[in-house]
Amino acid sequence: VFGKNAIADEVLGPIYAAAVARMPRFSSAYTLAVTDYLKAPEIGDIVLPSGASGSQGLVEAYEEPQLAKVAFDIIGEDESVISSGEATPTDNGIQWEFELTQDIPEGGSIRIRAYDLPGNVSTKSFTV
Repeated sequence: VFGKNAIADEVLGPIYAAAVARMPRFSSAYTLAVTDYLKAPEIGDIVLPSGASGSQGLVEAYEEPQLAKVAFDIIGEDESVISSGEATPTDNGIQWEFELTQDIPEGGSIRIRAYDLPGNVSTKSFTV
């Protein structure tokens, strides 16, 4: 159902059609949309020089044909969410940049969430 709805959608349809033109391993936009639906995004490494507020970070997150968004949460030692924000894609299409809005507390972490077009979400936590 997702594949048919996606290629008929006025926003998603052109995204899948354009992507299939550069991805010859997919025979159609429908096939790509179904594959996208069945596969969650990938989250790779993070580069974050410090856990202090204002620190600029980069995280690798990827999905074909594209991600809808990448978000982050600053997590306290007790697993509570202290602050959240969204990352911005870089020109290379794999890395996303973000700025910490609060300090990561001692014993805390940062949690990255990558969302794809069908709504799949991958999550990965990093301690700093």
